Amino acid sequence: MPETVLLLVPDLFFQARLETAARRMGLKVVRAADWRAALAAVRKAPPAGVVLDLGASAATGSLRFLEKAGREKSLASMRSLGFLDHVKADLAARARKAGCGTVVTKNALSLDTPGYLRRLTGPTATLAPARPEKVRDSEEE
Repeated sequence: MPETVLLLVPDLFFQARLETAARRMGLKVVRAADWRAALAAVRKAPPAGVVLDLGASAATGSLRFLEKAGREKSLASMRSLGFLDHVKADLAARARKAGCGTVVTKNALSLDTPGYLRRLTGPTATLAPARPEKVRDSEEE
């Protein structure tokens, strides 16, 4: 049975990008229109991870979803990846405080959608982007 990713992403551009990448990776995709539907979906069948559009309207309720899911013992360890515009540092801080495991910019997500989905659903618990290895100069050796 394939791993499942829940999308709480009303932006159709990003929703399509995420769905396409996830399906190419063999992941099952479930979409939720708002925080209530997302919470019901994860209670029914906890996914491998949740992707949230943190910059979406308040009606979508990404932060509300994070707060509610974080209060439930069975959902508190669920992995989450939130994305937003790079200029919204205050929103990024609020999302982290609400329990979002990783917060990235829309640009970063666009540049490496499969990589972020792989880290979200993979066996390791970290979503931090891999640091490039230091390139050694041949004269240093």
